[in-house]
Amino acid sequence: MNKMSPSGSLPVFSASSVLDRIEGGDPVIFEGVAIEGDLDISRLDLPLCHSDLAEGKTAKRVVSDIKIRNCQILGQANLSDAIFEGQVDFSGCDFSQEARFKGSVFQKPARFEAAVFYRYATFRDAVFLEEVRFTGAVFSEIVNFGRSVFQQSIFASAKFSPLCTNFKGASFRGETDMTGVAFPGTANFRSAEFMGSVGFWQASFGAEASFENAAFLAYASFSSAEFSGMADFRQSSFEDSSFESANFLGGAVFISVGMAGRADFTHSRFRDASFDTSIFGQELDFTGSYAENARFAGSRFGGPVSFEGMTFLGNVVMDGSSFQSEALFDRAEFQQMLSMQHCRLHGPASFKAAAFSGAAVLAGTKFEGDVSFTSSAFGGRADLSGALFSEDARFLGARFSDSLDMTAAAFKKNLILEKASIKELRMAESTFSSGSLISLKNAEFQRLEIQWSVLQGRLVADGSVYMALVRNFRNLEWFLDADGCYFQYRRDSQGEKPLLRGRRLNWSKLFDMMAWISCGYGVRPAYTIMLSLGLVSFFALLFWASGGIVVEPLDWAGPGTDPSQDPVLDQTWDSQHRLSFLDNLYYSALTFLSRPPGKWYSIGISRYAAVLEGTLGWLLMALFLVTLGRIMIR
Repeated sequence: MNKMSPSGSLPVFSASSVLDRIEGGDPVIFEGVAIEGDLDISRLDLPLCHSDLAEGKTAKRVVSDIKIRNCQILGQANLSDAIFEGQVDFSGCDFSQEARFKGSVFQKPARFEAAVFYRYATFRDAVFLEEVRFTGAVFSEIVNFGRSVFQQSIFASAKFSPLCTNFKGASFRGETDMTGVAFPGTANFRSAEFMGSVGFWQASFGAEASFENAAFLAYASFSSAEFSGMADFRQSSFEDSSFESANFLGGAVFISVGMAGRADFTHSRFRDASFDTSIFGQELDFTGSYAENARFAGSRFGGPVSFEGMTFLGNVVMDGSSFQSEALFDRAEFQQMLSMQHCRLHGPASFKAAAFSGAAVLAGTKFEGDVSFTSSAFGGRADLSGALFSEDARFLGARFSDSLDMTAAAFKKNLILEKASIKELRMAESTFSSGSLISLKNAEFQRLEIQWSVLQGRLVADGSVYMALVRNFRNLEWFLDADGCYFQYRRDSQGEKPLLRGRRLNWSKLFDMMAWISCGYGVRPAYTIMLSLGLVSFFALLFWASGGIVVEPLDWAGPGTDPSQDPVLDQTWDSQHRLSFLDNLYYSALTFLSRPPGKWYSIGISRYAAVLEGTLGWLLMALFLVTLGRIMIR
């Protein structure tokens, strides 16, 4: 020592004095000094040894313990291609020039805590067989850890280069701690392998962060990490992982990612997120998260997936995805379009209280478990055309401000639209299995395009819904459907009324029964014809059985006739001139039409029957004309 450091605060030692100790195998211990000159072990006459770990298979053997702490290394440090058999400690040191540890092997713990690297630093192909610490270290320029091997590494609170940090192909075989690490520049972890647990908790990435093809073979945590640039995890693989409260400001790419364990993205924030063709083996949780645009096209979800309470500001694309277990979208908010076309959901799916401000397109999707859109709100069109519902489809209390398209949808169980508010529902060519029900209780709709033949026998509704359906069919000019719906409504209403109220006859039910039998509640004129034919036949049988119809002979009361042979007064006339049943049928028909044939007379009690038949004939003909006219006029 013969002078002070340039700053005047530290004593100065020459680099040669350090190298001499290394060459001699003596311990190297310096604390709070400045080392002037280049620390270059390539000039030393050190024994060479073969090592499969070293890059060149041969390296210089350094047996000294090196403890240079809180020192200023003023020259270049070239400690590459060495095997350090002792401890290496550069904690608190300032490396003013380039620092090279390329291809070196550290057999004992190595420490670089709070070290500052002002120039380029490289640990490329270095191997750390025991713990290495870079806690609080600062790298001012490019730093290279490419293809390095770490047994256990601690980088907590380290600050890396604003230019570029390279860990490409690095192998982390033990636990890795990068808590609070700052990467102001690009961070390259492409093809890195993390065999132990790794934590990037509260780490910050100021530019692009690339983990493409990285392998996380144990628990990986990026909780509360912030990615200001693009976060690229494409084709990477994870076991259990956590991105809870992570912030992806520059977009996130998780294309073709494999997440075999549980993946936690709760309360995370995304600008643009792409998870296309990814595979999630177990639970995936996005509860309470926030994203602008998100893509999951062609992805496979092997375990339960939750998007509960998540907000999507932009478009969401999940086309062709497969959900093997439960899928939860409760209280999710979709402010633009949701596209889930041709997806397959094997387990239950819940969209309870979800809000769809834009179009919701789920065309061709297969729901193999229960699906619920209870209390959901659709501001744009909802497209479920060609969808398959293997279990109950629940839309209780759902609100559709635009059209709901279920064209060619297939329902194997029940469709429940109770208390739903629908502007327009299209269900042309939809199919229902036998035993399926369609519940529209307390539902409100403006336009419903579904034929009554589909609803008939399946509809569960109250009176107001029936009447709304009738008006709907009339507005569509589907008059036969309107008639069928109204007829069913009256039949159901009649069936619900008791025949007796207390001990008194329920006249309302009787009048309903008369309306049903006589004219099909005013929409079945064929009922009037059938009833008329039945009455004509009944009275004809009555007249024939009683012999109450007689016919005055054409020559009766002519010259030579006996006035005492009046067929009305002569009681023997009946047995002598009894009419056939067809004659009685003829008389009954004309009487029903209020035009009894001349010289045909009813006698005895048949006179009263004829009067009754004529009266009923007038009434039923009037009823028939009114019913037929109503149908013809519309």
